[in-house]
Amino acid sequence: MLGLPIRRLPLIVCLLLSSACDPPAPDRPGGSGSELTIPQVQNPADPEYPGAGARVVLDDVVVTAVDGYDEDGSGRVGNVWVAEPDGGAWSGVQLFDPSVIPSRAFLVPGDIVQAIGTLDEFVLLNPDGSPQDPAGTLTELSGASVQKIGETFPPAATVIPEADLVPLGRDSPNPAAEPWEDCLVRLENVEMAGGYDRYGEAPTSLGVSVAGDLYVIPDVAAGTRFRSLTGVVTYFFGFSLMPRGPEDVER
Repeated sequence: MLGLPIRRLPLIVCLLLSSACDPPAPDRPGGSGSELTIPQVQNPADPEYPGAGARVVLDDVVVTAVDGYDEDGSGRVGNVWVAEPDGGAWSGVQLFDPSVIPSRAFLVPGDIVQAIGTLDEFVLLNPDGSPQDPAGTLTELSGASVQKIGETFPPAATVIPEADLVPLGRDSPNPAAEPWEDCLVRLENVEMAGGYDRYGEAPTSLGVSVAGDLYVIPDVAAGTRFRSLTGVVTYFFGFSLMPRGPEDVER
């Protein structure tokens, strides 16, 4: 994490009191757990992968996206996505319906946070307990608590080939997409094959799904071209790209 222009929130107080003062470490809102990096949490092949059900602590990770849609009017945000500052493969993870500490904090991309939650490989289950989608899961931290501890520049997206997200066939996700799950990526020179369907997804000409979960791109139809589309990669019965706002769309 060297080279990041990190600004801790209590730093101004420390500078006033002493030039040698270090910002205090934040209290962990969710209790103890294994301190890991996001790649260790995301990649099952990593020797430190803790397995589903493990309590995980992520320190000094950066917010990449926030679902700000207040579905029940309570003022709570939805899911939050965080990443290691340098980005890259396996660098992002979803925090499912987290509690933000303090509750008045409003998270935005670029916030440095500590996240604590339980590692889950999420999949919808049939009544008999079998997975509805045996082809894959979505890695996330559930029951998560997020504490803002500083700010930096919003992380940059990693440019990847659009082909990495193209499914190999019906119910056959592309293994090349797995390292980019929950990561912030950019696809270049994208042509659309149609507009949004009833599920809020629009297909590219190569077959990648552009999901409108965080932002619906206006005026999308077959033949629409973009210089680039940026977004977070998610998984639900296949991989899709979620742009976060108009800043992620380059025509």
